[in-house]
Amino acid sequence: MKKVLLFIYLGLFFQFTAASAQCQLCNLNEDQAQKVVNYLKINQEVILYAGCANGDIARKLRINTIKYRPVADNPGYFQVFMEGTVIATFNIQNQSTIDYVETEMPFSGVVDIAYVHVRSGGYIDPRTGKNIWDAVCLGIYLGYNCDPCVDPFDYPYFYAE
Repeated sequence: MKKVLLFIYLGLFFQFTAASAQCQLCNLNEDQAQKVVNYLKINQEVILYAGCANGDIARKLRINTIKYRPVADNPGYFQVFMEGTVIATFNIQNQSTIDYVETEMPFSGVVDIAYVHVRSGGYIDPRTGKNIWDAVCLGIYLGYNCDPCVDPFDYPYFYAE
């Protein structure tokens, strides 16, 4: 019986640990959450992409509503909630956008800031005349400790294949 209980305990422990590792910046203190919301009220387009998840498809999101709210089971912490429209989906390969498809899908949910990417930098490619921007992790951009599991990649701006 002790072996069975130990097995169940270890199973729950590793399941909890794995779930916690996936959610890096889901729960923020109020100052951090306010900083995220203030930034995204000005920059209302983001890329949602979890580089750690095999097969994750990147989604370009136009934000209509952005706010933070308390975490019910974790007093003193807050989650960032977004509503908007997914305007495109695509894959990332070698830091480049491939398989870009325009779409119109509603989005509503709490987001992990470690997997929200924003447009940064930028220049015009002299060969093609296209705007080239980097998509960088919002958590890192704001100075939070996280690992987006992906280096900055080309931000799909005025871009379709």
